[in-house]
Formats: sequence, structure tokens, C-alpha cells
Amino acid sequence: MPLRICVLLTAIGMGINTFAATIVETETIEIGTKHTFRSEALGEDRSVVVHFPESYESSHLQYPVLYFLDGDYFFYQTVAAVQFLSECGYLQTPPVPELILVGIVNVDRNRDYTPTHAPEQKTLRFPTSGGADLFHDYLKTELIPFIDEHYRTQPYRILSGWSLGGLFTVHTLMTDPNLFSAYIAVSPSMWWNSQEPVKEARTLWQKDSNLDRPLIITQGSLEGGDINASVRKGLVALLRDYSITGWDFIEIPNEGHSFVPYKALYEALPQLFSDWILPADSVAAGSDAVKAHYATLSQKYGYEVDLPEAAYFAQVTNLLGNKSYADAEVLSREWTEAFTGSAKAHYYLGRCLESQNRLEEALSYFSKACELEDSRILPDAEWNLPYKASLEQLKTKLEQDK
Repeated sequence: MPLRICVLLTAIGMGINTFAATIVETETIEIGTKHTFRSEALGEDRSVVVHFPESYESSHLQYPVLYFLDGDYFFYQTVAAVQFLSECGYLQTPPVPELILVGIVNVDRNRDYTPTHAPEQKTLRFPTSGGADLFHDYLKTELIPFIDEHYRTQPYRILSGWSLGGLFTVHTLMTDPNLFSAYIAVSPSMWWNSQEPVKEARTLWQKDSNLDRPLIITQGSLEGGDINASVRKGLVALLRDYSITGWDFIEIPNEGHSFVPYKALYEALPQLFSDWILPADSVAAGSDAVKAHYATLSQKYGYEVDLPEAAYFAQVTNLLGNKSYADAEVLSREWTEAFTGSAKAHYYLGRCLESQNRLEEALSYFSKACELEDSRILPDAEWNLPYKASLEQLKTKLEQDK
């Protein structure tokens, strides 16, 4: 069932000593879908919550997928972080690609995320521990195929986990690195069973120093004890000692273990996609340079990276600024075809046509832009105002010219 947030739009009336709000409309925002199905690998029902980017509905693009553990804890936080980094209207060139998000809901995280049975860990008890390999089979043979079948996915998958989830993330990288394209381990519990995972990593990397897949490790600056001993002084030191490449370590300032996950993911994703932002000099150099940038990304990330909406926006505004109206029109038409539900694409096509004095055509695209923006649950006022202003100004001009 969809996960919903209720939005109340109100008309407000004020008296001398009273305040009243009258609801004029109630709308529902759907930010995700929950799927529950039977897992044969685990012998139980399992649930996931899925969120896809807004452009999913207005395009035919395929998207990379971020799988994150502890979905029951971190679904809303992950949606917020990824939406801002990849979709926020204030960011003309977002630092990460739009992603489909899959939050894996727990049944028994102590069982699923731990690689060996170790029921007693100092003062902690883990009687069901040791089920990581079965949980791995569930991801590999059931969940990932399910997501690929039901959503438009690219073959680029990221696994992110915190604490014991971070332990499982590193364990998966060491035992089946090709299952995911990249890994984010947030304060991983490498202390597990007297630092058994660190010892296994040493044995593995003594034989082969190739990490195979990008790994981002994060730790809060206030995290000491077993986390610090097994992560900074254990796993990270080991990676440095063996001169292994393809990994990064990010320290999150002023955060301890419990509060680090949100900031860690927010910092890790731009690091993972450190070359994603479209350079301004590529935009200035023209379409071939822009295509070359995304061809380079396609080669690096192993899938064909389509031009995101931000790339169209950057190029079209640059061409309009240079008064290259015909070229801007060609690119804007490509933009509206790639993102059929984009108000911004239709608005800029209208701008291109208006600049060439093709006013009746421009009017239709301004009207479409207003219609599309108004149809969103949360219209962007920063854009909605100029859309409507351009439409009204052009209507007035056409009336005057009659």
C-alpha cells in the first residue's frame, strides 16, 4: 500500500478575537509503495518500501537503485536526503543521479546482518545471529529480481547499511562483490565476534588487493570504543596498509553512533558520484562536450547514462543567453520528448518560440507548463510564478496585436 502524507489547503478568516481555518481541499501525497511477499529463501513474509523519483512518471528513463537496510528506521530520512541531492529545484546541477530507493524492512536484523553465530558479545546477546548468508540469498534470488521486474531499473545498484547493517554491507562486498555496483558502510560493526570480519578482510586482501567495487566507509567523530577500534583502526587502517584503491573514508563531525546515519548517507552519495555534476565549461563548449561528459560517466558506472533534465536545462539556458534561439528550440524539443511531464521543458520551449516571434506556438507551451506545474501535489512557486506571468503577458500581447 502507498505511504501517504496528508496536506490541508486552507482559507483563513480572522475576527477581532478569533482565528478560524476552513479546509477547502485535502490532497494525499504518496511518497512510497510497500510490497510484502513470501521469501522462500528465508521462509517468512518480507516487506520493502519503494520510492522513485518524480521524473519517473514524466519520462521513460531507467534509474539506478539504492538498496538500504533498516528501511523501517530510515525510509523517510533516505527519501529526504536523496530527493534534495538529486531533485531539488534550487540545485541547477544536482551532485547525484536520480535513484529508485528500496528500503528493506527488518524482521530480525540481529539474525540477518551477522555473518556468524556468536550469541554472546561482551554484555550483548545475539541468540539468533549468523543468518547473513541466507539474507544474501534473499536479496540475490528474490528481492533484486522482483525490483528489476516491476520497475525501470538500470544495472547499477548500491547497498547501504548502518551498524550491523554496515557489517552486512562489508560482508557482501567481501563474499559477493558483483551483487552490487557500490557499497556504503555507515559505522559498520566490524567488532563482530572479536573483529572476525577485519581478520577475514586481511586474509582476503593479502591474496588480492583489488577491491572490485567502490566502498564508502563513514564514522562519526564521537564514535569511540569498539567502533573506532574496528573501523578507523581496523578496516580503514587495513585498506591503507595494503594500498587498496577505490574506497573512501568520511568522518562525520560531532556525531556519535546513533545520530550518524542521515548525515553519513548525505555525505557519502556525493562522494560516490564525485564526477557527476555537469561542468560549466562542457555546457559552454556545446552539445558534443555535454554528450562526451555523460559518455564518460556511462563507461565508468557501467550503464548508459541518459541526459538528465538538469543537462537540458543548463544547455538551453546557455543557448538562450547567447541568442542561439533555433538551436535552443531543437534541444528544448528533445527535452519535452524525454521528459513529457516536465513543466520546465515546456516553458523553455515556449521561451525559444517566443524569442523567434512564433507567439501562438509559444502560448500553447506556456499554457502546458502552467497546467503541468499546477497538477503537481507541491507546485514549485519559484517556477510557477514566471510560468503564469509569461502566459499572461503573451496573452495580453496577442490581444493587443489583433
